[in-house]
Amino acid sequence: MIRHVVVEELATLRATVYTCSRNEAEINECLKDWKSKGVQFAGSACNKCILINDIRTNTLKSTMDYTTENFPFLLTTNFELAYHLSQLGHPLLKASGAGSIVLLSSICGVVSMNIGSINSATKSMNRLTKNLACEWAKENIRSNYFALRTEPLFNNEKFHKEVIARTPIGRAGEPMKVPSLVGFLSMPVASYI
Repeated sequence: MIRHVVVEELATLRATVYTCSRNEAEINECLKDWKSKGVQFAGSACNKCILINDIRTNTLKSTMDYTTENFPFLLTTNFELAYHLSQLGHPLLKASGAGSIVLLSSICGVVSMNIGSINSATKSMNRLTKNLACEWAKENIRSNYFALRTEPLFNNEKFHKEVIARTPIGRAGEPMKVPSLVGFLSMPVASYI
């Protein structure tokens, strides 16, 4: 859902977008929908200057319920892929002269959720983002992240109320507001953020 509306938001800003998904049926449906709306979703690799990483998964369990199989899967999906995608995108971002990386993270990396300790640990991508921002600034590549709350958190009413109670504005962010933020962070106007 978020990926879909982010692509549409970037398209309204006249960006040509390349997107991918782990689910072929899902991406084919999105491409069909975007084509009917006139969204520009194809282009050559040489003109890419924005890298948006929304490769995440979430398994909320107590620490003792995670298995040795869970750890590498969650670490790879939630951190390593963002790291290596940033490495792979670096030459294109550098060549663009105004590259931007936007990593979608989770509130689990910012505050204790009292569950999902591995998921929280994989949010080392937040620190990666800060380090990339400093390391690649001299190459005119910006790096930002923002922390989302994922669908399983909304589905657990008790947990949701606990999180809202600790949220200063007393409400959750809305998925439809994410695309504007991604679009803003991707644009040169956000170059000092």
